[in-house]
Amino acid sequence: MLPLFLFSGSIFVLGQNIQIFNTTNSGIPENTIRAITFDNSGKKIIATDYGLSIFDDFTFQNINSTNSDISDNAIRSVIVDQSENIWIGTTFAGAYKFDGTSWTNFAPENCNIPDHFIRTINQDITGNMWFGTVEGLAKFDGTNWTTWTLSNSDINSNNIASILVKPNNDKIIGTLNGGIIYYDGITMTEYTLLEGGIPDNSVTDIAIDDLGNLWFATPSSGFYVDNGTQNWQVFSMSTTTIPTNGLTSICYNPSNGNVYGGSLETGLIRFNPANGIISNFNSDNSLLPDNHITCLKTDASGALWIGTAGGGLVKWQDPDAGITGIIHSSSISPNPFEEFIRVKMNDPVEIKLSDLIGNSVEFEIICEAGSSTIIPNPNLPFGVYILSVAFPDGRMIIERIIKEK
Repeated sequence: MLPLFLFSGSIFVLGQNIQIFNTTNSGIPENTIRAITFDNSGKKIIATDYGLSIFDDFTFQNINSTNSDISDNAIRSVIVDQSENIWIGTTFAGAYKFDGTSWTNFAPENCNIPDHFIRTINQDITGNMWFGTVEGLAKFDGTNWTTWTLSNSDINSNNIASILVKPNNDKIIGTLNGGIIYYDGITMTEYTLLEGGIPDNSVTDIAIDDLGNLWFATPSSGFYVDNGTQNWQVFSMSTTTIPTNGLTSICYNPSNGNVYGGSLETGLIRFNPANGIISNFNSDNSLLPDNHITCLKTDASGALWIGTAGGGLVKWQDPDAGITGIIHSSSISPNPFEEFIRVKMNDPVEIKLSDLIGNSVEFEIICEAGSSTIIPNPNLPFGVYILSVAFPDGRMIIERIIKEK
């Protein structure tokens, strides 16, 4: 019998219902979370650096090399297929399929999967399994393997990071350093920086919204969206108030219409397409335990599940209603500034000034009724900075400001 562990209670802050699961307060086996998915009953299937964990909202069932036939505990990807089989991708041992009783291994030694390192797994509408490895793309129909690599196809990179299956069964494939691939089952159409105009040749994750728009997370250019015309709309530090260009993951929440991005170092980013507001939640302004987000997934209730690199697993019930989000009255001026910045608001706020990579900038503040005057160090170098205004309900207003002479 596999071990079961109880978890601790919820934490409530700033109108948010947050639950944090780590090795100290729960039975989760590891604080580094790589991927998460759900089965038909709502159980959470969690890939960690120390095996797989199945969570039914009460107990954790942990599966690893000590109590199963898995030979590698470093799990990088996980899905549940149409028959409720669990598939995992590992770093050193290929892929495994669990049918509820036994494990079946798929590795270069016993099949035509291109490599042991499986970054991503998905299943298409007709039941084919798709694997993204560091040495190519593979499809498995239950009997036969088809592979696409640099040596046998026109793909630009063997390093496959993400695979999304559209409702019409088209596949959208993100690579590292090779752009993106749109595959309709017959033709592979590739888009790169030079041929296609995408902002980044690497894609770490892909999501699709209710309108069929495709959202792409990149490691150095923020995120971008395709509304079906391949006229890419880019959300980066040079075009928006997004606090970083380094994104690891992206997901769409149909319950509120928001798009969420996980970052390497600045926590969680929320984008409301209805009003264009970008909000940032991190360990400074929320109870998020780690600013390095590894994966994101929304469940049937609309809760957002956040995997972190060292802070465990987080369940967050976003209070933002999306289209009817709260709007605060505020004014930030002058911009550009020379000696001071004035923030006018009707609500109590928390103010933070930082440079473009997130380092805090010290300042003096003079608070008056309805406004605050921020006076940075007069030796502050010229350039672009980020001014963050945090409201009590969790809303963040983030403004790029310029320090002049």
